[in-house]
Amino acid sequence: MKRYRRVLLVSDTHFSLRNSKGSQEELGSFVKKQIKSCDALFLLGDIFDFYHEYNHVIPKAFFSMYVLFRDLKDMGKDVHYWTGNHDFWHGDFLKSVGVVVHRKEEMFNLGGVNYLFAHGDDIGRFNPVNFIIKNDINRFLFRHIHPDIGFEIARVVSRLSRISSSRKKPRIKKYIDFARSKFRAGADVVVIGHIHEQYTFKVGEKLFIVLGDWMIHRYYGLIEDGRISLRRWNQLPE
Repeated sequence: MKRYRRVLLVSDTHFSLRNSKGSQEELGSFVKKQIKSCDALFLLGDIFDFYHEYNHVIPKAFFSMYVLFRDLKDMGKDVHYWTGNHDFWHGDFLKSVGVVVHRKEEMFNLGGVNYLFAHGDDIGRFNPVNFIIKNDINRFLFRHIHPDIGFEIARVVSRLSRISSSRKKPRIKKYIDFARSKFRAGADVVVIGHIHEQYTFKVGEKLFIVLGDWMIHRYYGLIEDGRISLRRWNQLPE
């Protein structure tokens, strides 16, 4: 596996199918400034509030992100994308513009430290909603809906899902229990997205990190020579 010395981390931007061009360009500007001194960009899920590829159709609303991904590839920077609970229906298009898509947790050795990355939506008890919307049969059926209708349905469902999630307090204990199980499996640091606030927990010499969202708080993370730091970007007008 490729070795990275410096990695930029972003999660939960929730770019919508409507009126998100400005937010995408803001993130793109930030990433291009930061990535000059980084080897890779790790996106920990829910970058798009909804994402689905038909055989010959992709959401045009995310054109700015497609250009960013291609630009990063041309710069020799790697992009790793963990699917979340809003943007899991990826096909081959993102791969064609240089993105490595991860559909499950993955371990990376960064500076001699074993980091496990995941979005975090599948942690804990069984979620019937996730099971239904991620089901291959339902995806097959969705493919046969006209894209204009399908995207409109998805926009409404994603909005309702976000409202519902915002009313629930995260059950942090189940996430810590998940992290402990990964520590026993060899991870030194576990990093997830999904929860929109930042958290850091130390378990012995191990670390469990919740990255926090970009959408509201402009949180991000940076790993340098094996050490992770959580940060917040405050862009002042020029």
